[in-house]
Amino acid sequence: MDKRTVFGFPRTIYNFEDKSPGFLDPWSSLKSSFLRRKIAPDILGVFKKERGELKFDAFFDVKNKFVDPEQIDNRWALVFPKRTYLPPEYPHLQLWLLSENFVPSPKFLSDEELSILGEITEAISNVFRAYAERKMIQGKLAFGFNATPFSFIKNKKGEYYAGGQSVRVFHNHFLLIPKPKKLSVKEEELSLVYPTDFAIDFLDMILRNDGAKTLIGLAEGESIVRGERGMEIRLRAGSKTWGMIKKIDQLLYEWQMMILRAFYRDADQFLEDIGNISRMKEVILSDKESRELIILGKERSWDDLQIMLEKGIVMMEIKNEMRLDQKHENSLLNHLKINQEGKVSSFVFGKEVALRPGMGYGLLAEEENDGLVLKINPLDVLGSKGLIESSGYWFEKKIIKDSYPDWAISIICDLINHLS
Repeated sequence: MDKRTVFGFPRTIYNFEDKSPGFLDPWSSLKSSFLRRKIAPDILGVFKKERGELKFDAFFDVKNKFVDPEQIDNRWALVFPKRTYLPPEYPHLQLWLLSENFVPSPKFLSDEELSILGEITEAISNVFRAYAERKMIQGKLAFGFNATPFSFIKNKKGEYYAGGQSVRVFHNHFLLIPKPKKLSVKEEELSLVYPTDFAIDFLDMILRNDGAKTLIGLAEGESIVRGERGMEIRLRAGSKTWGMIKKIDQLLYEWQMMILRAFYRDADQFLEDIGNISRMKEVILSDKESRELIILGKERSWDDLQIMLEKGIVMMEIKNEMRLDQKHENSLLNHLKINQEGKVSSFVFGKEVALRPGMGYGLLAEEENDGLVLKINPLDVLGSKGLIESSGYWFEKKIIKDSYPDWAISIICDLINHLS
């Protein structure tokens, strides 16, 4: 596998004095109280509905660096990320749902939460546009998230194992992406910016059939195409975007569970344990329980894997009223192997790479002309592959800053004016 040219830009790390807890324990981010402490110091304001209108409270009172449970009633916190994806002059903000419930991805959001999220997305997009025009900087408006039904955590050897959802509640990124540069990526890192053959064919099989198009509600003139890294859904501008994203997440979640069961002998017990944890308000596990939960990877034999995958696809076809092309199933099996270490693997430009248990996807919605392109790209390999990398962008370098950027203050002022 040779080096390849991709697109990218610098990222910014804000080196403030930070006494907030880190995500060191694999299960700590599943605790309601831990999450409230973690994001509290970086909350810039909170969106809420008052008498049917969206409001932004920039003077949200965080008590002793802790979000009081009484304050979390279907509100969304705008959070400043100290590790941003972008150069210093380009805004990047996160939006976290304040909830004690287990809501790690769009499929778990209520209709009310989804509706408010749509209004917030429109408001932040307008503010980002105004900022770019005022500062005379060019950038592409985008928002997105990682949907990893099963988190990926490293053991002491640096290996990944599956666990529960990596955060308890959903969070979304808002970005003004600059025009990227051409960058060269090393051979051993190409799997972080390109999908495996299995993962992209898997997404293609699920999303590009008439049953899926009906399920997610594509309108006339809207399309799903296969891109270089995943699937691209081209939409007209409108308010239905988040409703469609939820349907996509519901569909992919089911298929990812099927894959987990097809690949691993211990998947059913693991999924039962995760289901029990999702109903807990505070996830408190003993060392023994944690060790048992993070170990997933009793791979099936190659013959059993093929049988389980074939059965799983048939069951999902029936459940979702889909008719899939037989060539997709054959293609999937041709893209898989069990490597010398016994791990289920696929290929990136002919190079073998191990698959993450359960996999996942990143969704980046980019504005283009008068519409949106939803880029759904696999998070499929054992490595630090996230929203930006899976979308094909690479970080050129890290820029260290020790003070808040001007854009943070500017955007907060605009939101106050816009939603007063």
